[in-house]
Amino acid sequence: MAEYDERTYWEDRYYQGETSGAGSYGSEAAFKIDLIISLVEELGCRTLLDLGCGDANIAFTLLKRLPHLRYLGLDISPYILNRNRRRAAKAKIPAIFCVGDLTKKWPTPISFDCVLLLDVLFHLKEDRSFFNALQNVLHFTGKVAVLTAWNPKALGTRQPEAAHCFYRDFSLERTGNWTQEEREVPNDPIKSLHILRRLG
Repeated sequence: MAEYDERTYWEDRYYQGETSGAGSYGSEAAFKIDLIISLVEELGCRTLLDLGCGDANIAFTLLKRLPHLRYLGLDISPYILNRNRRRAAKAKIPAIFCVGDLTKKWPTPISFDCVLLLDVLFHLKEDRSFFNALQNVLHFTGKVAVLTAWNPKALGTRQPEAAHCFYRDFSLERTGNWTQEEREVPNDPIKSLHILRRLG
C-alpha cells in the first residue's frame, strides 16, 4: 500500500467521482449549516473563508440561504475546485475557489468574519500540518471560527480504522482573545464541533 499523501489522496478521490464524505451531506451537514447560519446572523458576518472546502456541498447551501456572504473556498485539489467553479457558475453563485494549502503558515494580514475548518484536521498526517492549520484558523478569523475534531471522550486513544484518518487530542491554548464552545455532532459521537469567538 502506498504511503498516504493528502494531496494525492484527495485529488484521486475527487477524480473518481467521490464526495468530501458523509460529514458534508445528510443530517450532519444540516446540523452544521443551521449552526453556521445562526452564528453568521448573530454576529453580522459578511465574509467567509472555507479552509479545505472540498466539494463545497455545505458552502453552496449556505450561499443559497445567505446570498450576502462573500465566500472564498480553499483546497489542495485543483480538480474539485474546477468542479466547484462550474457548479457556482451554473447556479449563478458568486463564490471564489482557489488552490491553497492550509498546512502552510500564511502571514497575509487578511481576516474573514467567519472561518470554517470542517472535517479536515483528522485527515492531516503530520503534527506540524495539524498545528499550522489551527494557527491559520486563528490568524484569519475576525469574529468566529467553526471547526471539527475527534472527540477524545468517545474515541479514547484508539486510532481510526481508515487509512486517511489520524487521531490527535484536540486542544487549543486559551488566551484572553478567544472563547471556546464545544458541541457534540449528532449521529457521529467520535466527532466534536468547536466554536471559537474572538473577543474585542
